[in-house]
Amino acid sequence: MEHLCYAMLLRVHSEDQARAEINNYRYLSSEYGDFRTEPGVEDYLKRILAQRIKDELEQEFGLRGVLSLSERWNSVLMWSHYADQHRGVCIEFDTSEIEHPTLKPIDYRAPRRIRASDLLKWKHEQSAAAEQLIFDTYFFAKAGAWRYEREWREVVLERGVSESGFRVTAIYFGLQCDPAIVLSVVKLLASDPDVKLYSIFSMDGSFRLSRRLIDRQQIECYGLKIPAAIEFKDVFLNEIAVANTPE
Repeated sequence: MEHLCYAMLLRVHSEDQARAEINNYRYLSSEYGDFRTEPGVEDYLKRILAQRIKDELEQEFGLRGVLSLSERWNSVLMWSHYADQHRGVCIEFDTSEIEHPTLKPIDYRAPRRIRASDLLKWKHEQSAAAEQLIFDTYFFAKAGAWRYEREWREVVLERGVSESGFRVTAIYFGLQCDPAIVLSVVKLLASDPDVKLYSIFSMDGSFRLSRRLIDRQQIECYGLKIPAAIEFKDVFLNEIAVANTPE
């Protein structure tokens, strides 16, 4: 554990600073006895080292950027959780045009735990296989309860906004998406007819979702639909006036 912690500290510390950190952890454990002879104290020292190792791993991997995608556009839960209760949109990408080495599906059966022995092989012995195993466990392991998402992830070196490298092939508008958003996207993509636009609707009064191709020309010609209460307000007011006129 000390060898591993030392190797991980060298990422941002000098050798002298890393040794001083290890000696400090030994000193802290000595408050409870001698870690070399007392198992309870040794376990305490291991827990201190393990926490620091975990912190160092999270700081190193925390610099990476992660793009989360899904195989599905018709998941009711996905629309609720990630698209503002069906008011948002779903963007479809083509991921096949260029190579993306770190784009892969989530493993919903993989173990969550990262073993210290694998970390030691990576950091101390420079094992590429151990590094890949830890990388996959950290970024691509997820609990089975999330299987419905059918998630894929791409991991890049730096977090933050950057180009995805994927071609947009379709946009799906949620059940409650504002018509103004639909009109804006139609006008935005007027010169790109290859991007398909779909409206989402529920099938037969059930919770199952289906899609309908949007007629771009119709939307461009007619624009936003004016609410009936506004469009026919004069008719409504006249009817009310007639109804209230005494005989």
